[in-house]
Amino acid sequence: MSALNEVTSKTEKESGYNSATFGTKDNEVRAAAFCAAYLKPNDCVSCVKKTITLLQEKCSNHKEAASWRVTCMVRYGKPTPNDYELWFVAHEVSADKSKDVPGLGRTVPDLASMLMKKVYSPRGPSTVRGYAYDDMHYGTSMDPRTVYMAMQCTPYILPRDCNACLGRVSGDLQSCCKGAMAAAVLTPNCYIRYAHADFRG
Repeated sequence: MSALNEVTSKTEKESGYNSATFGTKDNEVRAAAFCAAYLKPNDCVSCVKKTITLLQEKCSNHKEAASWRVTCMVRYGKPTPNDYELWFVAHEVSADKSKDVPGLGRTVPDLASMLMKKVYSPRGPSTVRGYAYDDMHYGTSMDPRTVYMAMQCTPYILPRDCNACLGRVSGDLQSCCKGAMAAAVLTPNCYIRYAHADFRG
């Protein structure tokens, strides 16, 4: 698919978010690749290429598809600029459970709420709009623990839609992944991810 090939070429030149269209009007196809802001450029390219290969193998007969690999997303279909929708939601949940489930259960929503205030904050530590990363401690002095979390929206959706998307995935995270040591909720427009180790590399 030419749109996917063009997205790959663009990602090799500039990581982050890239899109391409192919065809005319009724037959137009738009492809987009989106990497987590904490990912290094080479890792972004590698992730996008692997994800495109997966889509070509699994979804060759589909007119619209999306695939997440935790650190990057590739989607294709009819062009939908500024279209906020949640037709695709994926959950990645660690089988390992925290020894302090109640403590983690309080910390995850608190950290998510804190990050949502930073996503578009001009005073935030990130230079990438629509992205926030931080950590929060919980547990006891005898058994201290730290949760690391990232959340991000694709750059083509409006801030209000970003906030709505992040609110949705934050809620999903609490309902799907209670007590998990690591988890992520992924959609075409935003994601949230946490772990007990700094995953930025």
